Amino acid sequence: MQVNIRQYFTPAAVAQHLEALPVLETFIMDLIYGNRITHPLPVLGVDELLSITGNVPVVRRGTAAYPLSGESKGITYLEPQPVDVSSFLGAVDLNNLKLLGDQGIEYWVRGKVDTQRRAVRSTTEAMACQSLSGSIAYPMKTDSGLDTYSVNFGSILSQTITVKWDHVDKTLATILLDLIAMGNVIKRASGYGSKIVYLAGQDVYIAVANKILGVQDAKINAQVTEKGITIAGFTILLATGGYKDLANAGAWVPSVADDKIVAVAVDAPFKLFYCALDDLDANLLPMPFFSKPVKMDNPSGYNIIGMSKPVPVPVPKAICAGTAI
Repeated sequence: MQVNIRQYFTPAAVAQHLEALPVLETFIMDLIYGNRITHPLPVLGVDELLSITGNVPVVRRGTAAYPLSGESKGITYLEPQPVDVSSFLGAVDLNNLKLLGDQGIEYWVRGKVDTQRRAVRSTTEAMACQSLSGSIAYPMKTDSGLDTYSVNFGSILSQTITVKWDHVDKTLATILLDLIAMGNVIKRASGYGSKIVYLAGQDVYIAVANKILGVQDAKINAQVTEKGITIAGFTILLATGGYKDLANAGAWVPSVADDKIVAVAVDAPFKLFYCALDDLDANLLPMPFFSKPVKMDNPSGYNIIGMSKPVPVPVPKAICAGTAI
């Protein structure tokens, strides 16, 4: 009996595996980047980016930029870098798969696809978290080691909070005024802001919750629930997203720093692009995820390569951050 492992990794087969697997949930991607687009090209043009960010992104040369001929810093395209992961399937394991039969092999392949898509999704979430600062700086593997994949979409907005939210004299009414002020900063700068979400770092969230639970202001309708903190109709969410910093021994980096409050106008055109894959087996098509086996001779077996080319593109003028404690 021969095991044709490739038949389980065609674009159609991978799509079936993904449909059969449970939906993955990630905080920032689900909250901010619900608009996900498959892009037919391997690069993003300036016109597409201008319609979102309002400015041309500056990308560190040598990693993710395509400079115009004869110009030192002009950029016509943002060249996204792929997210590639691999799992080795040795000849011994391939022999053992014969015992499983077709259905068993399909379930085994589905497990591999699941593991790889989770790694790709976590990486995409990490870049989505970073993008809320107006830039991406993510570790990038090269032939000589690790480099940095850097993209600068532009500066986000900021709001100065004079009396911090953990100060004893800070009231719920003035916290409400700070929230309104942050929303107004976004509206004046971008015109967006009909729907704003407020994301609080852990220490900020606790400070506000303690203030509400400690001394209730009868004039302000405020409460703490499992869905967030509500103050006079304004909802503050605990920013639960984050990622491991691979350049710093895997230290956890929250999506919003512990001392920050971030307002995001989600009615702005935040977009997550999945660009065309540089792979013939994927038919050079754009896909959120694709996986395929590549034959190896020493050791004998297959490297199963999972790949994606995600680009979260934020709207910097629809993001306002402030230091709240």
